[in-house]
Amino acid sequence: MSFFVQIFISIGIQTLIGVYFLADVFLTYDTTITPQDHFYFIIYSFGIFLFIRSFLLFPYLILKKIKPIIAGIFLSFCEALLIFISIIDNILFFNQGLHFYDSHVLQFLTNPNWNREIQITWNVWISLISLFLVLFILQIGLFKILSKKLNRPMIKKLTIPSIISLGLFLTFSNVYGYQFYFPKKGEILSSFPFYNIIYDSPGQEPLEAKYSYPNTTYKEKENKHVFLLMAESLRSDMFTPELMPLVNEFAEKNGCFISPRHYSGGHTTEHGIFTSIYGLNGYHFQNFRVKNLPPLGLKYLKESGYDILGGSASSLKSFNGLGYIFEIFDEFEQFLGNAVYNDDLDMVNWALDKIKKDRSQFLFLFFNSTHHNYYYPPEFEIYRPVIEKDFNHLKIAGKPKIKEKFFNKYKNSVRYVDHLLAKFLREALKKTNGKSIIAIAGDHGEEFWEEGLLGHSNTNFINPKIQVPFIICDLEKKLATDEIKLTSHVDIIPTILANLYPDKSWSQYFNGQNIFSPNKKLYSVVTPPLFPYKKNKICLITEEKKYWFKKNSKKLHTLKSYKVTNLEDQKIELSLKDQKVQKNILDQYSKDAYKFLGPVSTYD
Repeated sequence: MSFFVQIFISIGIQTLIGVYFLADVFLTYDTTITPQDHFYFIIYSFGIFLFIRSFLLFPYLILKKIKPIIAGIFLSFCEALLIFISIIDNILFFNQGLHFYDSHVLQFLTNPNWNREIQITWNVWISLISLFLVLFILQIGLFKILSKKLNRPMIKKLTIPSIISLGLFLTFSNVYGYQFYFPKKGEILSSFPFYNIIYDSPGQEPLEAKYSYPNTTYKEKENKHVFLLMAESLRSDMFTPELMPLVNEFAEKNGCFISPRHYSGGHTTEHGIFTSIYGLNGYHFQNFRVKNLPPLGLKYLKESGYDILGGSASSLKSFNGLGYIFEIFDEFEQFLGNAVYNDDLDMVNWALDKIKKDRSQFLFLFFNSTHHNYYYPPEFEIYRPVIEKDFNHLKIAGKPKIKEKFFNKYKNSVRYVDHLLAKFLREALKKTNGKSIIAIAGDHGEEFWEEGLLGHSNTNFINPKIQVPFIICDLEKKLATDEIKLTSHVDIIPTILANLYPDKSWSQYFNGQNIFSPNKKLYSVVTPPLFPYKKNKICLITEEKKYWFKKNSKKLHTLKSYKVTNLEDQKIELSLKDQKVQKNILDQYSKDAYKFLGPVSTYD
């Protein structure tokens, strides 16, 4: 009996932890919580947590036969661990919109340098260890008390009927909720533990990349340089004369095209980089990785005589499967010291040393100072106050004063990256012959509680997360124009190639296109990491609207709309005319989705 009472008490604690955060989580989704929401959250959570405990009963009984105290330690350890995980999970979801078991989180934790990327400080580790030890000690004490108080025949007789009654109540309540409550609640149900895994994950039939490369007979007759410069988490509203004055000045001076609205191919680094280098939508990432297919643009440049060089102040080669992208590079150097802002500076100095006037070169640089925890030398602390370096991220971080401190720190890091970009451009162009193409962009954006969360990992297609600056310059001609309204990452490489080789047709090799082409693209695509295999959301963006979809079967092209917004992320209702436009977009997407992919069974 003590086993069941202890797990019921622990389940009650876990459920109350979730209830504590629930009202604020609902507000994140612009929803007011009701007693009905509380009831179904409690019933659902209790049932899920009870099911998890069913796996503890058998080993507990085995250990109890060996020695009761061993069984008690085992049970207390497991209960302490489960409550500990619930606390961490609720704080993570409250701040980031992700559960610890999210496929993206689990994938991230497999990266060898994961802690360098998120910078968990010593005080957080001490807090975590202390929290678990306190929970474990309390559970041991609870076990001892219950073992003495509940070891009575009458109480033991009540055990089985009580368990059966509770199980039936939870089962019928959850079945009723699944039929009549869950269908009405939409996205808010992602806050319920394990809901997305159980009910909202249709999966994906296996697909295979089918992609052909053109023969390259062209050889460069004169030396040219192409620079693709990308900054981590750089959102579009940072590209202002105040926050990035030096790059703004460079762009204006050289007649560069500055996109009025540019979207990344994803809200995470892997899709941001893949879409910009391949010119393909993010849903190709996994299948191209399986076949180790190189980016066509870089392959063509290499075969035309270009040196392919790259540098990164982040561990991109071991990050979330990105490594295959960089195998085509003649040199790819990573700078992974202790101070991230020094890594960016070291990368710039290394790149400047590599530039040769008598060679055609493609150079990709990835700046990391704008990544959380937002890095810069002391002299760049312009905006104050800033969040402390050792801020304990187990705290609830959404208070207004804390928001301002985080955002100020981010803006300081942007000013520093602006300084580094300007330094690179100023010194690099002295070493070239003036025949250079330069593209500058963010890999994705960063949310600062605009819709209740911090960071960029949660799948949400709002502008702070996916809209980034994009500047492209051709030093041989002016590219500035007011006619282009919308661009995306998949357009970067096709535009570069079209400027280098204007007589060649490129459209058959990319989802993107030359942004200066008279033909307008119907839509742009933004995908989350692991889409379509483990994630199911996708956003199709036109010059007027964002269409938010979920994949509702194992087919890549079967999408169901769950929201439509304007380009400022305000939810709108579609007119009959708009519904026809949406249908046309979906029809075109259903064709485009298989332009370079096909079912494994039909691939030849």
